[in-house]
Amino acid sequence: AGNSTAGRRVQDISAEGALVRDNFDIFAATGGQNRAYILALNDISVNDGTLNLALKADADYPSVAGIEVFCRAGC
Repeated sequence: AGNSTAGRRVQDISAEGALVRDNFDIFAATGGQNRAYILALNDISVNDGTLNLALKADADYPSVAGIEVFCRAGC
């Protein structure tokens, strides 16, 4: 079945050292394969000029197909 069911690819997502999503399951969030999902991470403070993101596998391997970053102030 590969990653075509809920629970097959689960990951923890951290931004700037803080856990922002625990046990995130993209299949469960979208309800199917090959579907986009917007996971908004608001109010992340970047103090060194570099946005640090970390993905930790809970099941299978972490996967990201695209990231879009918006800066609200002070960029």
